[in-house]
Amino acid sequence: MFSSIMAHITSPAGIAFWLMFIISWGIFLQRFIFLVRLLMLGKKEKRLDKIDERIKYFIKNVIFGQKLFDIPYMGIAHLMVFWGFLIFGIKTGCEFVNGLVGIKIPVLEWTPYVYVLDMFALLVILGLFAGTVRRIFFKPEPVKNSLDACLCLFLIFFLMITYFIGEAAGFMGGEVTVIGPFTALLAGVFMNNMAAATGVTVCHIFWWAHMSGILFFLDYIVYSKHLHLATCPFNSFLVNLEPKGKLPPSDEKSPGAGRIDEFSWPQLMDGYACSECGRCAMNCPAYNSGSKLSPQEIIHEMKVHILTEGSKMLKKNGSEVKSIIGDYIKPEELWGCYTCYSCVERCPVSNCHVPSIVQMRRKLIDKGEVDEKLSEVLNFFGRYGNSFGQSERNRTKWTKKLDFKIRDARKEEVEYLWFVGDYASYDLSAAPATLSAARVFKKAGLDFGILYEAERNAGNDVRRIGEEGLFEMLVEKNIEAMGKGKFKKIITTDPHTYNVIKNEYPKFNATYEIYHYTEILDDLIKKGHLKFNKKIEKSVTYHDPCYLGRYNGIFEEPRDILKALGVNLLEMPRNRSFSYCCGAGGGKIWMEEELKERPGYNRIKEAMELKVDSFVVACPKDISMFIDAVKGTGNDGKIVIKDIIELVAEAMGEYSQPDKKEDKEKAAV
Repeated sequence: MFSSIMAHITSPAGIAFWLMFIISWGIFLQRFIFLVRLLMLGKKEKRLDKIDERIKYFIKNVIFGQKLFDIPYMGIAHLMVFWGFLIFGIKTGCEFVNGLVGIKIPVLEWTPYVYVLDMFALLVILGLFAGTVRRIFFKPEPVKNSLDACLCLFLIFFLMITYFIGEAAGFMGGEVTVIGPFTALLAGVFMNNMAAATGVTVCHIFWWAHMSGILFFLDYIVYSKHLHLATCPFNSFLVNLEPKGKLPPSDEKSPGAGRIDEFSWPQLMDGYACSECGRCAMNCPAYNSGSKLSPQEIIHEMKVHILTEGSKMLKKNGSEVKSIIGDYIKPEELWGCYTCYSCVERCPVSNCHVPSIVQMRRKLIDKGEVDEKLSEVLNFFGRYGNSFGQSERNRTKWTKKLDFKIRDARKEEVEYLWFVGDYASYDLSAAPATLSAARVFKKAGLDFGILYEAERNAGNDVRRIGEEGLFEMLVEKNIEAMGKGKFKKIITTDPHTYNVIKNEYPKFNATYEIYHYTEILDDLIKKGHLKFNKKIEKSVTYHDPCYLGRYNGIFEEPRDILKALGVNLLEMPRNRSFSYCCGAGGGKIWMEEELKERPGYNRIKEAMELKVDSFVVACPKDISMFIDAVKGTGNDGKIVIKDIIELVAEAMGEYSQPDKKEDKEKAAV
């Protein structure tokens, strides 16, 4: 055997293949090492914990491409191509052995494998056809048709065609002993009269074409936009498994990120992994509202920044390195983000756009590059602990409309501390829901109290604006106030508060058992502890708040409550994790910008198609945003904005309409 191997290696064909193999892999490894060195410029971050969770995530999202089935036919087409590559990987490995040392691996003549390989070769071609048709006739706006993309599709098609023709010709020439049904059909139709010698020649030509194509594709991948083919599996296995609502820490010495060495290496790897499929942009409320932000472009520009400025850093030309902010990504793009997490949720390659955007916002804050209105609101937070610029004494002004006094959790022991939140406390449009919550809690028998004037904004949106110092100040004030209280659990009607206390306060050694009110009420209903006096005979639709649903997975509890109330619940097309943001998150509720259509307006139009009586929410900010959207879309009087808690109060006989003065003041707020 050794002599035959040496004879093959030293033959002209063997030498040619070895040269082609070494050159191709040399080019690949050189680029691969360069790309790894660029990643190493980023900050360290542990991503090899929880191996069992990572394996499960990898199987679900890489092997079976779960996220791709958001668009079902494209999910099927992708799996056709992806699984085809996996099946062909065995044949490719065997053919490399054959080409290098002249040994034919028996698996290539094992009938079951040959039949499966044949089937997947056809499926790959069908998958490519589906992708091509989509790009030509049904191309989503964010997707770009480039020469790069066309070349990738052609190369894959080329590999499948050279396989079919080579195998069919080889069978006719006696070089191949077993072929699949589709290859046999090709041989029978087009090569029926082919001479054996011709078949052998054609087989060899297409074998070389096929193997050359594979080696060219190997190098093409690491130099093109299709780098994601090589990096996506790693990016998905090394996905961030921290809670979605937990942002990465800020460096006190150099807050935020403005260049390659200020990002973490997994954030840099997002640029490598991006497939430019456009799904993030297609589901982004900012992009679809006409904002300058495109999450796809943010990741793309990060990649360009890494490759361009990283090269300078590797050459020790650090003084020539440009900032990613301004030179690659404009500040207005970063301020366009609602931090709704829709881009991250929809990304099939596990990129995390939002944390990187917040990192860059931190850099802008550190440089003082903030618009005037947002700067004023941040000053309000620092001075008053709320975004309204109101005295802390006014925080509980709403309680005077109750016919009972809410207990002070600082002075009396209670089971639940109700962390009310800014909008529920100060915003007049949210007042009916806040009052309803107090009455429902009392009638339901909850032992609860509040912090009164000691409560401050929980800091969720302050942190997502990028004001890390102010966020920490608010957290410290709240922890101090809660430390004086006597309670076992926290309940809140505000998803933003829920998210930050649950996911980010533990960093400050402040871990609390916290619940959104829908969780508590749903539990009471199911246990038979919460009874209703009447059925709510209304047709409603429910909007999933970003920080309740997409961030924290609370989808069913609100719906279960609505079903228990007896309403006719009609779902909007975009529901649960696909829910469209109201436009308030990430500090956007305090920013002004010109848009072709505000996200809340778009959402109300979607709801109007259902012809429902009420648009139901579970977040105080949603109430404010959607009341404005109803008026802005000319649907005032046609649909009513209600918090779930208001419907619960009505069913319990605790419902009360706001007085006319309040109703007039809502519009002003």
